[in-house]
Amino acid sequence: MMKKILLAGIVMGLICGIGSAADRSDNTSFTGLVKDALDALMDTDALVLDEKGEDEDYFLFCSRRLDVTSSTIIKNEWGRVISYDRVPIPCQAMVSYYKKPKTQYRYVALTIQVLGEPQPVPE
Repeated sequence: MMKKILLAGIVMGLICGIGSAADRSDNTSFTGLVKDALDALMDTDALVLDEKGEDEDYFLFCSRRLDVTSSTIIKNEWGRVISYDRVPIPCQAMVSYYKKPKTQYRYVALTIQVLGEPQPVPE
């Protein structure tokens, strides 16, 4: 009987905690926690894209594969959205990406902002 009372108290505490978190509008709210968790998984770096896939949509940087999905947003130097085919290779780009689960040296691009030719130009 005591276990049931303790379990009911824990469940009620969790329900009240979730309800109060949903009512908050600051960064400690549920959406703020989700955003913080996504930021922890995602990286944003300036990368040099060395090669482009022919059969599949991907780029290579430092022998690592960066997959381009249908939800990846690619922009040129002026901030206009461009297609995968219009990305010049080699190029320097600011890329937001995350590591693909259960793989090694594979990443998924969320956004790609082309910055121009890499400096210095690779040989």
